Amino acid sequence: MQLHITQHIRCGLYPCPSGHAPFGRTSYMLETLGEKSFRFVIKKEVTMLKKAKCPYCSKELDQAPTSSKKCPHCKNKIIVRTSPDKEKVLLREDQVEEKVKEWKEVYRIRTLKRESENYKGSDFKSDKHLYNAVMYRIKNDFDSTWGEYNKALKSYLEEDSKSGLGERQLGPYRNIVLKMAQFLQEINKLKEALFYFIYVMYLDFSIDLERAEVSKKLDIISKKEYEDDIKYAYANNPIPFIAEKIFGLTNELNISIEDLRKEYDEVILKLREPMKLAKDIEALWNNLLKHK
Repeated sequence: MQLHITQHIRCGLYPCPSGHAPFGRTSYMLETLGEKSFRFVIKKEVTMLKKAKCPYCSKELDQAPTSSKKCPHCKNKIIVRTSPDKEKVLLREDQVEEKVKEWKEVYRIRTLKRESENYKGSDFKSDKHLYNAVMYRIKNDFDSTWGEYNKALKSYLEEDSKSGLGERQLGPYRNIVLKMAQFLQEINKLKEALFYFIYVMYLDFSIDLERAEVSKKLDIISKKEYEDDIKYAYANNPIPFIAEKIFGLTNELNISIEDLRKEYDEVILKLREPMKLAKDIEALWNNLLKHK
C-alpha cells in the first residue's frame, strides 16, 4: 500500500542538515540518510496515514486527509487532530471538544509521571514529599497534594538549615512555591494561585539581591561585580513568565490594579519579616507594572 508523506518531519538530527531545525525536508533526508535510515526515522517520528474512513458516513476515503477537509461523499467537514501518541485521528465536529479534553488529561498524567522520576530514590525528605504530591495529583486527590507540598516546604527549610553551607539556598524553596502556584491554577483556585505567583516573584527578587550580598560578604566578587549584580536584580525582576501569570490571573479574576496592589502588599506583609526577604518592595512593584 502506498504511504503518503505531505509534511516536514522530525529528522532526529541536531543541527538539522537541511537548516530547518528541528524539522528537515523529506527529500533531503532521503538523499542524505539513505533509504534504510530514512524509513526508520519516518516510522519512529511520523504516523503514516493509510486509507481511512469518514467519521460521518463511514465510507472509505481514497487518501486520508492530513488537515481538516470535507468528505468527498457526504460533504461533512472532517476534523483532523493529532493524538498524544502522534497518530492522526479523523473526528466529527461534535467529537472535537470531548477528545481534546480527554487528550489534555493524558498529557497531564504523562507530564506528572515524568516529573515524579526526578524525586525517585532521593534521600531528602522534601523530595519524598514532592514525589507524594505528584502521585496525589495524578489521582486528583487535591487535599493530600496540598498537604504534601506544604510538608515539602517545611522539610526543605529544615534540610537547608542543616546543610552546613553557611548560607541559605532559597532557589529550591522557590521552585516548590512555583509548583504550588501552578497546582492551584490547575484546579481553578485562581485567587490563591495569584498569591503564590506573587510570592514567587518576591522570592526571585530577594534571591538575586541576597546572592549579591552573600558574594560581597564572602569577598568573592569585586565592588563592580557586586554593583552589577544589584543592578541585575532590579532590572530583571519580575521575570516575564511570572509577570504574565500574575496579569493573566488578574484579568481572569477581573480585579483592578488597585486590588492587585492590595494582594501584593498582603504577600509582602505576610512573608517579608518571617522569611527575611527584600525590603525595597516599591521597585519590584514598579517593575511589575512595566509588564502590563
